[in-house]
Amino acid sequence: FHAMISGLTMGVPTLLVGWSHKYLEVLDMFQLGEWQMDYSRFSLDAICDRFRDLVHREQEVRQKIAAHLPAVTKSSERNWDLAAELLSAPIIRPEPKRPFGSREGAEFWLGAFDQCFIGHAGDEQIREGAASGGVVSAVLIHLLETGRIEGALVSRLIAKDGRLQPHTWLAHTREETLSARTSIYLDFPLARHLLSLKDFPGRFAVVALPCQLKALRRMEQKHPELRARIAFRLGLLCGHASHRKLLDKLLERKGIPQNQIADFAFRKGHWRGRTYVRMSDGAEITFPYLDFGLYQNLWLYCAPRCLACDDHFAEHSDMSFGDAWLPELKSHPIKHSIFLSRNPESTAVLQEMIAHGTLAAEPADPFTFIRAQKRSLIYHKKNIAGRHRLACLFGMTVPYRGPHRPRWNDLLGAPLFLLPVRLSRSDRWARFIMRLPKPLLYPYIALMKLLINF
Repeated sequence: FHAMISGLTMGVPTLLVGWSHKYLEVLDMFQLGEWQMDYSRFSLDAICDRFRDLVHREQEVRQKIAAHLPAVTKSSERNWDLAAELLSAPIIRPEPKRPFGSREGAEFWLGAFDQCFIGHAGDEQIREGAASGGVVSAVLIHLLETGRIEGALVSRLIAKDGRLQPHTWLAHTREETLSARTSIYLDFPLARHLLSLKDFPGRFAVVALPCQLKALRRMEQKHPELRARIAFRLGLLCGHASHRKLLDKLLERKGIPQNQIADFAFRKGHWRGRTYVRMSDGAEITFPYLDFGLYQNLWLYCAPRCLACDDHFAEHSDMSFGDAWLPELKSHPIKHSIFLSRNPESTAVLQEMIAHGTLAAEPADPFTFIRAQKRSLIYHKKNIAGRHRLACLFGMTVPYRGPHRPRWNDLLGAPLFLLPVRLSRSDRWARFIMRLPKPLLYPYIALMKLLINF
């Protein structure tokens, strides 16, 4: 079969001995069905007679191949588009009958994985200033120092042109990697930077959000040279991203002029942590991260596409990393991370780091991960059905092609998420909400969280 495809693609008259209908179907696309011989009629004399006929009619056959090849090729290329659509579509799995205590149950929530771990970076200097346990920075530094990659595509917020804005670059050293160890909670484009990697020599790691990694996988299908450049894809667990207006308005309320900011970190320290601002005159301002997190948890200025996202654990990654929100770790002096590998090569890297002490970590039960990220997982995997059903009432569309029917709590919770997103389309309403006393907002958020807790 494959030799026949090769011959036809090169315009070579082909005589085929086959056993299935699929051979004849391909030849019929060129009006050459007569040049297929079923194996049951095969003999030396028969094959010699048919080959002499083919030689005699060579020019006729060549003309038919040339006439039909462009249309057949175009039809075949559609398969690449269909495959790319399937590969980049949401990874939808029906909820297993045994949601807990089985591999199938774990992969419904986490995506396909190889090994799960919990821990933190072994180097205190790496952990210092990190948003969580410093594991992502430790992994990138290990990949660089062991020669597995030549650089890592990383991002952070910087002060530029009088305002804070995301900056993405290739880190080649330990110092450059550590400068990007804080989190960004804002929506920002990454596709241009991802695509540019195909023009650089060497192999690279990419740190990105779930939706950005999904787009990367789609680009890799169209650009094989890009796929050849990327050695590791590190995914960050993501509840949702906010429009930069949310940060602008928070800083405005706090009286912090962006054009005088020299450095900014959304979150450092233990558990929820604090936000740090260093001004150009050297003054430092710090306040609880929840001053921002309160409104982000309210879904104010949420990026609209986040309402339709069903991927919390970066299922298109090679390794996924996130916070270990476990009650038993709240009093631990070192902030922990949960992280998993999705293929044997990534598992080998993490196990090597644990053996060398660069990661202070141990294998974990995957259901510890589910417990650590329970609300976000339910929001992405099940509540989406309710948002899909009711989005039209708020003038929005939330695509969903999954298997779930909305439950009663999904239908009650969906408006609580959709309303702030809709109201924040108006700066006037957003300012009004941000002026409300915080004690009035906490019950609203508590109800939101309650309805996505099961």
